[in-house]
Amino acid sequence: MKIKKLFYTIIFALILFSCKSRSITYNHTRIVKLQESGYSVFFDTLKINFKNFYSSKEQVNRITKNKKNKTINIKSKGNSNIIESENLKNKTIKNLSIPEFGLLIIDGYPVSSENLKTNVLIDLNSIKNIKILSKNDYQDKFPHLDLKGGIVILQTK
Repeated sequence: MKIKKLFYTIIFALILFSCKSRSITYNHTRIVKLQESGYSVFFDTLKINFKNFYSSKEQVNRITKNKKNKTINIKSKGNSNIIESENLKNKTIKNLSIPEFGLLIIDGYPVSSENLKTNVLIDLNSIKNIKILSKNDYQDKFPHLDLKGGIVILQTK
């Protein structure tokens, strides 16, 4: 009887651990490391560079990792509103009109100007707070900073 129980336990464990696809939790650092090791990351059907993707855990329904295909599929709850950072200019978000800006800071990290053009994706529904600094706001404190426009600071949930 004990041998039979042990046999079934081993078979169950083999089936459980041999699955090619499994659910994982939302951990930004871990997903970035997986992508750097060769995994492709998809948000719904959109292939993304997760390092430059800003969304909140609340917008995510499920994340699966497929070892065979080396893919990570992130399924949203369906209410995502993804926009490229370049398209933030002259847009109204949370009753604030976003002006032309020279620097974008997201969650405390400045976004490089080359990434700003097309690579940064932001889920508008995950924005918690927006602060806009005009040239007058920062020029006294940072006179060496010569930007084309103001500074937009975004904080996500």
